[in-house]
Amino acid sequence: MIHLIWSSINLIILLYFFYLIICFITKGKKFFNTQSKIFSIILIIVGIFKIISTSISDKSMNQIVFIYERDSICNVETKSLKLEDHLTLDIEMFATFCRDQNNIKAIDSYSEISGFVTGFDWKYKSAEIYKNNTSGKIEFNVNGLLKWNIFGITIYNQSKTFKGSFN
Repeated sequence: MIHLIWSSINLIILLYFFYLIICFITKGKKFFNTQSKIFSIILIIVGIFKIISTSISDKSMNQIVFIYERDSICNVETKSLKLEDHLTLDIEMFATFCRDQNNIKAIDSYSEISGFVTGFDWKYKSAEIYKNNTSGKIEFNVNGLLKWNIFGITIYNQSKTFKGSFN
């Protein structure tokens, strides 16, 4: 529920930013004679700066590659796991494996955040994926960083660790 509130706050700030821009274009400087003049000017400056900086920055791929070359005789399989499930957002991991006879090797892993994610950014940091010889299951240990943003500015970094296993 907190994720929904956070995303709603970000959406309201974004809509208010567009309202300020439209009013500035239609009314000019007269619009800024209100009580919230300083806040409105700061929001417009920060918003324009974030739009420019976002358009020139590149997003990370959130992919970790374990094996660069794979054998041509192995069967490639992809497994999708939901690491975290909330009302409005999910964090998922996709792992690609090379399976030959009795051996399993992780090729790569990719993670993403999906849903109503306004105000959140997911950074996939590390992953350890291996086969447990005693149980025969594939176990994983995944680390990442969930960034809580307001209007594109990171307010809080939440470290996330996920452990589990699958067949």
